[in-house]
Amino acid sequence: MLHNAVGFIDDFHVVGVCDPDAGRAQAAARRFGLSEYHDSHESLLKEARPEAVLLVTYPGLQPKLANTLLQAGVHVYVEKPIVMSEDDAETLRQTVSDHPALIAAVSFNKRFSAHYRRVREITCGEGFGTPNYFHFRFAGGHRAKTWALLAVGAIHGFDMARTMMGEIEEVSAYLVELAEGQADISANVRFRSGAIGQFFLSSMGFWSAKGAEHMEIRSNQNVVTLENHRQLTWQGPPLDKSASDTTQMQKETPSFAQYLEPNYSNISAPEFQSIAQNGYLQPLQAFAEDILSGSRRLPTLEDGIAALNIATAIDQSMRDGGRPLRVATV
Repeated sequence: MLHNAVGFIDDFHVVGVCDPDAGRAQAAARRFGLSEYHDSHESLLKEARPEAVLLVTYPGLQPKLANTLLQAGVHVYVEKPIVMSEDDAETLRQTVSDHPALIAAVSFNKRFSAHYRRVREITCGEGFGTPNYFHFRFAGGHRAKTWALLAVGAIHGFDMARTMMGEIEEVSAYLVELAEGQADISANVRFRSGAIGQFFLSSMGFWSAKGAEHMEIRSNQNVVTLENHRQLTWQGPPLDKSASDTTQMQKETPSFAQYLEPNYSNISAPEFQSIAQNGYLQPLQAFAEDILSGSRRLPTLEDGIAALNIATAIDQSMRDGGRPLRVATV
């Protein structure tokens, strides 16, 4: 998805591609009209001399490569996760501190998705009130490690929780694990604001199944949901309510729900394609503009560390029978 988005950005001039796998490297070179490719980052830096690198590789390799590129004086845009451990975080922190003019951005693309941004607009609007509950479901296929479900797969959900609701202070999590990398995780969380929430995270689902991703935010008689990144529903307070003649409920005249499920399949403009609707195009454009202007608008290393801290607390809690744990602060 990120490679597809690069071709839409006029400010980018692709000078090189790098992959130790020759077949993948050749395919990438053809995509960008290049006659040569590189099989190591050393070769890329020496011969192509890039100003910036889009880093998309195995999660365990990304922190070390990002650190090397920054030390070489190159801006980096790193596919999530930007770090996988506390040691990764401290090493990169020092390098970022030593190179303040360079950008080290992490790809939390959901922040730029039109539908997630609409949810943010709704929950911050006057009519919604103070959010008091957050729910996020992520269910995909089997993984090599259960830790990868938290640190790689669900990391977007943790970033969305911070973006929509503020910092998470405490977690309590439980685990059902049939085998390494095949797990269901349920985590209750408490936000600094006093709001509560829950994550359901699974690597025993199907990547192709509908319903793999769901977000819900509630306030007093307001609820907004986003299903599979596209189907947005907002149900506001009732138009009218009166005392009930039973002990069960009030009588209500419901308000009309706002429902958004656009169909852009027959429109070719970039802003209507999946790379934009899913939030991949906009942050790369911002990356280019930030390099040129010196501005800073993208999720940072600290955002990546904060999301990893949530994953770490959930992992520790579920391995310790659901013991409530404080989330480390950035």
